[in-house]
Formats: sequence, structure tokens, C-alpha cells
Amino acid sequence: MYKDMFPVVLIVFLIQIFRSDALCSRRGVECVEYQVLSRTPDYEERQYPGTTWVSTTADGSTLAEAQRIMYKKLIEYYRGSNIDGIAINSTTPARIRIIPCRGATCYSTFTMSFPIPGYMKENVPYPLDPTVFIDREPPLRYVTRSFTGRPTEEQWLDEAHKFAGLVWKDPTVEKNYFYILFYDPPFQLFNRLNEIALLKKIEVPISTTAPPNELEH
Repeated sequence: MYKDMFPVVLIVFLIQIFRSDALCSRRGVECVEYQVLSRTPDYEERQYPGTTWVSTTADGSTLAEAQRIMYKKLIEYYRGSNIDGIAINSTTPARIRIIPCRGATCYSTFTMSFPIPGYMKENVPYPLDPTVFIDREPPLRYVTRSFTGRPTEEQWLDEAHKFAGLVWKDPTVEKNYFYILFYDPPFQLFNRLNEIALLKKIEVPISTTAPPNELEH
């Protein structure tokens, strides 16, 4: 009997391998897949498929102030503050879009987002908090710069300014706002992955899949 079961067990094992290889993960946590279109010593151009995020927005004078408020709301949603009352698997990266303040006394606008797990994209539970919303994005293209460490707010801004300088002459890159992304939880002290991303203002053909991005560490 065990001999007859061996081919079935082998097939199931291989399916699990291929299934895990097809998903992006970072330290065992599901992340957003993308395809690298080109690479320079300083940044990558990436193609992302359509994605679904849970998001919230805050105005603030500092990133840290806004992040504390937004993070708490999104964590509550993942812990069960949604219409179905269910806990949701952790995902990465956390992403914050920053529209910088242009004056001396104004506030910047921050939008923080967590990606919805792939198994829930077709049936996303809506948030109970009216300031939290589901954001469905079409396929998009970004230029992205990666770096390590635990950046302060000043370091995030410094990295963003450096990146903007590298792509300043490219008219297809959106420069009125930028994204910061962090892939690791706060308690992760070493080998952290951070990114600055700028949107490419081009029409992207719709695609349902994207090759794995080899983020597994």
C-alpha cells in the first residue's frame, strides 16, 4: 500500500515546491511580485501586475507622527477590524506615499498601505474604520532604489532627493510624490530592506501574472 502511495506523495511534494516558487516571499511572509525590466547600478525599473492594498491617509508635519497613526489603523484591520471580523495573514512591504509639503508651515500628505494577500484578492473584507479603504491598482511601472539599514526620517528624505536627481531628466517619471517601502518588521535589526519608488507615467498593458522577484532571504 505504501509503495502505491509514493507517486501521489511525490506529486503533492512537487506541487508544493512549484507553488512556493511562484510566490514572492520575504522571510516567509508574502510580498508583492514584480518583473525587473532593466537595472542600473543605482536603481531598477519594474513592472507590477494589478495589486490590491488596504490604505489610510494622514496629514502631518513629520513622517513619524503620521506613520504611528496610520500603522495602528492598518494593524487593527488585519487583526479583525473588518466586515467579516477575520484576522488576515501578514504581508509585505508596508508602503507610504508621500506628497511633500511645498510651503514653510503646511503639512505633508501621507498614505500608508499594506498589500492584501493573494488568497483574498477576489473577496476582500471591507474595513470597519471609515478612514481605512481598499485600493485596487491597475498594472503599474516604477523605478525603484533599494538600500539597507534603519533610516531616520532625514535619511529617507535624503535618499528620495538623491533618487530624484538620478532620474530628473526622465519626463516619464513622476516627481511630485514618492513612495517609501519597508519589507521587515520593526524588531528585525539586521539585513533590512528599504526602497524608494517613483511612478513611471506610461500606459502599461494589463497582465495577470508577473515572474517572481527573488526577494526570498
